[in-house]
Amino acid sequence: MAASADSGVSVAPSAERLWTARIVHSALEEGLAEVDMAIATYGRREPLSLFCYGEPGRGKTTLAELFMDRYRHTERPGRILYVLLPCPASPSTILEELLDKLGDPFPSRGTVANRMRRCRALFLRERVRLLILDELGNFIDSESGRILLVAASWLKTFMMQIAIPVVALGAGETVYRARDGRLYTTNATAVLGCSTQLSGRFQLRHTLGLFDPPGGHWQFDGGDADSADHYEACSDEFTHLLLKLEDGCLGLRTSGLAALDMARRLYYATDGRMRPLMNLVRVAGSWALEADGRITRDPCRRLRAGRPHRRHAPGQGQSVRVADLHRTGLRRG
Repeated sequence: MAASADSGVSVAPSAERLWTARIVHSALEEGLAEVDMAIATYGRREPLSLFCYGEPGRGKTTLAELFMDRYRHTERPGRILYVLLPCPASPSTILEELLDKLGDPFPSRGTVANRMRRCRALFLRERVRLLILDELGNFIDSESGRILLVAASWLKTFMMQIAIPVVALGAGETVYRARDGRLYTTNATAVLGCSTQLSGRFQLRHTLGLFDPPGGHWQFDGGDADSADHYEACSDEFTHLLLKLEDGCLGLRTSGLAALDMARRLYYATDGRMRPLMNLVRVAGSWALEADGRITRDPCRRLRAGRPHRRHAPGQGQSVRVADLHRTGLRRG
């Protein structure tokens, strides 16, 4: 949840909020609603499951973390189990991860069938109402690009046996280099495409796409930050996101991030991806907090597309060794 601005915040709380606060944009809200729809079917004979697909850095893992946080804070019954799928994924390695998360003292012992029985018993004992599987792309062999059909077929059977909603998170096109030097691409959607039965288990689909380039914009003039006009006045989601950052949710003062020129620089420096944008703003913000708590173009110059650069050691001046804005991408647009 986005935190509200607080003019009386000291540096330490601001620095903490800078790195812990999350920005919830419309695509994330829609995804949260889809997860809510899935978990509402817990207890049915065939509960709904969700496949969430998006480019790297778009917020799939953040979506899972947000939902788990909200679920805990509302004190709803049962628990949510989050598992990062091992690479490469196999029935044995997945069961080992699941049993370890559920507190089994010997997660690697026993046959696959024996561990599946223990896993089902622990799901009931722990009252798991939702299973989140991150990195569905690990069902693809990173050396050959082939889908691990045994693991995919096992997942379909496992979902039938546990009979609870499942949320699978998968990335878009990923490039690998094989041992013989060949390059090939994989896509998490291909895992579901390999089996109509597995695909049919994920009745809900949600895509976290890239932001569109910033177009229309409107700078905050000091009025009511919570008014509908404040966010309806701009026509693109990327500008909406920057306006939320300006409203103080990260503990920083208004800094002109949503101005069209700066919005375009930030967009091209981050390719419209959420993770590099937040990394860029957070690192620039941490430097700005050392001064007056305001992000301007100067601290943003210290970053290459969301990657911080080392500053000189104390006593060697305060300049930063970076390429000019042409190389960072912040001059584009």
